[in-house]
Amino acid sequence: MEWLIGSLLTLIAATSTLAGLAITAVIFLVLAQASILLYRTFIKPRQWALAQPREGRRQS
Repeated sequence: MEWLIGSLLTLIAATSTLAGLAITAVIFLVLAQASILLYRTFIKPRQWALAQPREGRRQS
């Protein structure tokens, strides 16, 4: 993993400023998508689990 980060930094340093910024933006977009996926996977089911007792009140 470290060699991947090192080669990405070398690639950014070797290219022009705009290309480096574009590569950096893509990296941050991938990280943002991964964090959103983790949020939807781990946070949302807990909120749905809290909403289930409300349905039980309607039935009783």
